Amino acid sequence: MVINKGWFIEKISAFLSHDESNKMTRVDNSLIFDPNVLVGFVSGADPIFLEYKKIIGTFHFTPAEVYEWFCKKYNLSPVPLNKISVVAFILPINGTTKKQHAEYSKEYPSEKWANTRLFGEQANEKLQQHLVNELKKKG
Repeated sequence: MVINKGWFIEKISAFLSHDESNKMTRVDNSLIFDPNVLVGFVSGADPIFLEYKKIIGTFHFTPAEVYEWFCKKYNLSPVPLNKISVVAFILPINGTTKKQHAEYSKEYPSEKWANTRLFGEQANEKLQQHLVNELKKKG
């Protein structure tokens, strides 16, 4: 199998559909993130990453900086940066959560929104590790 956009969508969607970390177990067991994810790619050499250092701060690592660190750490020979792809994904928040939050957001966050804020990042981090493990399987 080729690692492409479809591969990432399949792996992310399956994880979000089945992993307990993506469920609002303290509310109603609904999904935190909708499995219909958005995935995109950009060259590691894209100049937008230098802009991020200006916008976000000099502490923000570019793909080139992370890649250089990774290659040094694991004693690897780097390939040209224009051969490196950065994968970005967006995890859509459950539609019911967005609707409820819009209704409650004038004073307090809705219960589903608070659950998403609190536990959503934990699900996202677990998903990231899952993707790393799946990529390692592919070599």
